[in-house]
Amino acid sequence: IGFRHSFASDNILSRLFRELRSIDAEEHSFAAAYLFRAFIERLVKLYAKRHQLGMEGDLHHLIDRCVKHLETHSTLEVKVLKSALQPLRGMVSDRYSRMSPDSLGSWIHGSSVPTKAEINRRWDTLEPGLQLLASSLM
Repeated sequence: IGFRHSFASDNILSRLFRELRSIDAEEHSFAAAYLFRAFIERLVKLYAKRHQLGMEGDLHHLIDRCVKHLETHSTLEVKVLKSALQPLRGMVSDRYSRMSPDSLGSWIHGSSVPTKAEINRRWDTLEPGLQLLASSLM
């Protein structure tokens, strides 16, 4: 993971992130998948809370509100912003996509067995959007 943040403003998010970065996903793929899903959920909820976007609804609804907020409040170049947010948009537009919170949740509920490669691919895809969310918490 090349993503670096201290998340000093939230001890839980900080710990989730440190443990996610240090876990051996080859050996402990379920635990890595769980930490990955929990990290996304905590990050999205903190962003929504900070920007008063409401906490109601399933995770994909929260992600949708966060994406819409970033679209209207980010100072990034439009092309860069669009590219970073596209995977997050995909998470909410298709609940059955491999990136959706439901699909990520299926790993931790045992419906499917994640591999290190799958976890890494999903992280790599979501990383730019997650960085945008994280940077607003600093």
